[in-house]
Amino acid sequence: MEQKDLELKNLLKSPVNEITIYTVMKVLARMKEYLGLEAMLQYMERYSMFIEKQNPELKKTVRKAIVNLDVVNMYIEGMDK
Repeated sequence: MEQKDLELKNLLKSPVNEITIYTVMKVLARMKEYLGLEAMLQYMERYSMFIEKQNPELKKTVRKAIVNLDVVNMYIEGMDK
């Protein structure tokens, strides 16, 4: 695993971030349950655009952090748990 991937993984695993990420995932799951997948995806995209507009530096920083992320491997690892 590359150093960047390891650093991002450690960041995502910090207790505060883990609680935040889990909460967001549960909110999106509830939205999907009540409104459907399409509505949930629309909300997620619109909210991301809002955050990026409000904080362009955050957008740039996150893009740099995830550019080399192996999302296929993340998916496979997640399905194995």
